[in-house]
Amino acid sequence: MINTDTIAHYSAQGKGLHRLGITSVSCLSHSTMGVDCASDHIQKVEKEVRERERSGDMPPGLFEQLQLQISALKDESIPDLEILVLPGMFSSNG
Repeated sequence: MINTDTIAHYSAQGKGLHRLGITSVSCLSHSTMGVDCASDHIQKVEKEVRERERSGDMPPGLFEQLQLQISALKDESIPDLEILVLPGMFSSNG
């Protein structure tokens, strides 16, 4: 009979179906969540960065760094979202 105790026992030993290890990785562009949604998000980030820069609320060099990150968000060839699949038995029982 297989129950959660059995699965937890094999998982702790690194055996069976529920062993820990990355089985799948996907890297996607920001617009995968929707072109309009991504565009709106980028515009909000740009606005916030401009406002903070105008108010002087940034240490030296941060504005330039954020501008580079925003340009990376706009570039469809650079993945912005990573999804990892980690099979395993996770429990609060420790």
